[in-house]
Amino acid sequence: MRKLRCLVKIDFRAMLAALNLGRGRKGKAGIGAVVLLAVLPLYISGTYSFLLGSWMSENGALGFLAPVMVLMGVLMSLMLTMFGASGIMYGSRDMDLMLSLPVPAFTVVLAKLLALYLENLVFCGLWLVPTGAALAVYGDIGPLFVPALLVAVVCTPFVPTFLGALVGWLVAFAEGRLRRKALVASLLYLVLFGALLAGGMQVNRLAALMLQNADVLQHVLNTWLFPLGLLQNALEGNMLALAGYAAVCLVPFLAVAWLVGRRYKSILTGVHSRAMGRAYRFSRLGSSGKFAALYKKELARFFGTPIYLFNTGFGAILMVGAGVWAVFARNTIAQAAVALGGIDALLPLGLLGVAFMLSTVNTTCVSISLEGKQLWVLKSAPISTGALLHAKLALNLTVAWPATVVCLACLGFAVQLSAASLGAALALCLAFSLLLALGGLCVNLRFPRLDGVNDTLIVKQSASAFCGILGGMALVGLGALCWLLLGRVLGFAGFCLTFAALALVLSAGLWYVLTTWGAKRFSAL
Repeated sequence: MRKLRCLVKIDFRAMLAALNLGRGRKGKAGIGAVVLLAVLPLYISGTYSFLLGSWMSENGALGFLAPVMVLMGVLMSLMLTMFGASGIMYGSRDMDLMLSLPVPAFTVVLAKLLALYLENLVFCGLWLVPTGAALAVYGDIGPLFVPALLVAVVCTPFVPTFLGALVGWLVAFAEGRLRRKALVASLLYLVLFGALLAGGMQVNRLAALMLQNADVLQHVLNTWLFPLGLLQNALEGNMLALAGYAAVCLVPFLAVAWLVGRRYKSILTGVHSRAMGRAYRFSRLGSSGKFAALYKKELARFFGTPIYLFNTGFGAILMVGAGVWAVFARNTIAQAAVALGGIDALLPLGLLGVAFMLSTVNTTCVSISLEGKQLWVLKSAPISTGALLHAKLALNLTVAWPATVVCLACLGFAVQLSAASLGAALALCLAFSLLLALGGLCVNLRFPRLDGVNDTLIVKQSASAFCGILGGMALVGLGALCWLLLGRVLGFAGFCLTFAALALVLSAGLWYVLTTWGAKRFSAL
């Protein structure tokens, strides 16, 4: 037990160090970043829990609130976890040293899983707190409600943890046995991501089922989704159901740790033996210039690193998917527009959704950190800093701009948007993407992480990734506030063109910063 505590402490400190935002104590800075991350599930779950709680209490279906919210929380937490599970479990470069210590492989695996659990606890565990508050406000709770809720908060994150570990094992198994491991891993992630999206869309059908046939939904909770039925009974005061729910969450977690621990060394051997033969060296590329060669290198890294591809590019996939869905769901969108007061009332919401997905497409906030210890190769080559930054910027725009054009074109066709409004919205989104890409480069130069033990640590848990993604989301929120204040005055097209011009001005300022301070900062790395 003492060895396990030490290993978990090491992994937790590594996570805090990765989130360090300054030169002070890494623990304090990392804890502050974790606190900021915890605000996201509290806000989203609070919004949904109280809206659904009010609606369910009026329709006599409040008992279904906890199962629905837990299912949503597990799906979202798994979506955030599964892309990094393989890197955390099998991607550390110090595993040879770790396994040479007098520590069983099961203990090492359990420590890695507990590190994943702590990450899920921040999101999935806190997700349930507003749900409990909504149940307390809209319903009658018993004396055992609070203890049962605390057990649910602690135990529920075990579910996305062991599911994410299974996904990571599947990816690691493919990487250790197949030659085109990046392609296979990307395809696996794409299939699993699509399955999660399909499962998330099925959650929306539960609301209709509550009203049409609550008995059928209750039967589903008692059979196919029996863990959620156990939680439902536990929150109503059934302690036997609470014990069953805790066992359903914890036993598979320990079983996965034991099974993976038995084959852990062979899995690591398969994964790392494929990587040992790769050398980082200069080679001749068939391209017309330095920029083209650098651009091809950036494309190869992006599509050859699954964790990089899906964590910085899944927003582009969502935009294309949303656009295609809108073409086939024109009648549904028209009905929603009528309920909201017309297409004019729906346009700001659609633009907000596109901008939010676009804010997650930020490759530049980690692209310099991914160079790692091989950064000296680029610095010693006859390549200007501007050419390198141009190539990294071009990759971001290559991922974001085509997806934006496809999404807005499909949405415009679905709602019969005028050419002027569509052009204004497109100008704003393209300018916003340029601003995000330039801001990502500045952030990564300010908070580089060149000593990351694996790509997962850099892409998912570094300070530059944290600031780049959440900074873009914060800009989207600020834009929504500006619409509330100025939208009626400027109109939709006028608002889009005005803020597109503002984004271009800010982008010009950031480019000046990159060519002056950024060049000096890069030389000092």
